[in-house]
Amino acid sequence: MRLAGCARSLVIAAGLMACGMTAVADARTHRFAASQEVTITFKLATAKTHGPLVRFVRNRLAVSRSRSGVLRLRGRGVRTLRIARSAHHLLRVRMTLSALRGKLDLIADRRALSRAGRFVSEDGLFVRSRAGLRSLRIKPRRSVPPESAGDPGGTRPDPSPAPEPASSPSTPAPLFARDSVWNTPVAAAAPLDPASAVLVKKLSDTIRDGFADGRAAWIQTTNGSTPLYIAPPGAPTVRVTLDAGAWATSLQQAFAAVPIPANAAPAAGTDGHMTVWQPSTDRLWEFFKARKLADGWHASFGGAISAVSLFPGYYSDSSWPGLSQSYWGATATSLPVIAGTMLLRELEAGVIPHAVALNIPYARPKVYSWPAQRTDGTSTDAGAIPEGAHFRLDPTLDLTELNLPPMTRMMAEAAQRYGMIVRDQTNWAVALFAEDPSPTGASPFGGSTGFYGGRLPSDLMKAFPWDRLQLLEMDLHGG
Repeated sequence: MRLAGCARSLVIAAGLMACGMTAVADARTHRFAASQEVTITFKLATAKTHGPLVRFVRNRLAVSRSRSGVLRLRGRGVRTLRIARSAHHLLRVRMTLSALRGKLDLIADRRALSRAGRFVSEDGLFVRSRAGLRSLRIKPRRSVPPESAGDPGGTRPDPSPAPEPASSPSTPAPLFARDSVWNTPVAAAAPLDPASAVLVKKLSDTIRDGFADGRAAWIQTTNGSTPLYIAPPGAPTVRVTLDAGAWATSLQQAFAAVPIPANAAPAAGTDGHMTVWQPSTDRLWEFFKARKLADGWHASFGGAISAVSLFPGYYSDSSWPGLSQSYWGATATSLPVIAGTMLLRELEAGVIPHAVALNIPYARPKVYSWPAQRTDGTSTDAGAIPEGAHFRLDPTLDLTELNLPPMTRMMAEAAQRYGMIVRDQTNWAVALFAEDPSPTGASPFGGSTGFYGGRLPSDLMKAFPWDRLQLLEMDLHGG
């Protein structure tokens, strides 16, 4: 990745000091019910204020910034750690402090780390109001009982393994962290990209021209989508052989024991996608060109996630600690192939509670926008839409006045609340994705009583208000 500016480092340093946050005049305290897990996210301008930024009150963990721009995390029992990064105009920071798991997870500028610690339940955060922090979000989870919250000494983390997520194959938990890029609603006042009008018109024209010359926009359900197999607790595992070079050695280790059901089959088509999720272990595996041969399962590539409930929605160094790389993933952007896929249970309920994945023909070459981690764009147009671009429907648009087909209305509501993210490119037409129903033995899409309501998917896509999309501010990489 090439960006303007020189390479820098984030230094995470040990120490007993709390950076003097309480002495900073412009600090503000955010209080909440004592929680065993708290996640904070913010963006930081790379050439702004120095000094203390934020601090967890009870755990005395604080992030500060030196005059030279180096970030430091100071706290009890945290060793010195380093993360190299490339500088650009905004630094994205995400920290999850978990007393339940005895763990600190940090993602900064797409680099990640995890460290164990004896953390206590947290009930407050000091934030320096003039520190240049943008889009600050504080999300406490798993609140402890009131009597524990009132204990000024806090509670020590349970040394036993973390409990399994409260889910089952019949009622699985949501995919990915609730504050992931896929599950976070887009604020009505979210800034738009300067190229919004131009690229929305480009997308609308592409769809219009496609219908005119036989390349109708489509909803992929089998060929090109992915089935989702939910493995029960204790399911037997198999090794998936990765047919690739030495560069994929780490991924092969993550594929050593996968709970693939005996009757599993990948999606039809050349991509051969397949996704396996085990809620009881909070793990997920996805495969590109999966196939079952005489000696067992094989795949050409894919990805693995060790903590689905904390996953930010894109692959990084922390997706499978000690093994994962940001180039993992069954799509060309390192956005999971199940991400943005409209699940059967969601369509049955009539609500799509996340952003929708969008594939476009011939994406911009060499340049991608966060949350994408890479690109395979092959357009000859340097001004084409980059992979990772995040669109949303105009929040002022009244969908009740458009008389949309029910399926189109569901997609439009999701696009208005969460957006549409360009997950990959096609060589043919614009496409959205629904879960491959092949494992169920029947398709719930066709017929007058199916999700499509007796219409063709192209009719549903044609009814979508493409010209009312807006492009959110992009964070471009590459070049």
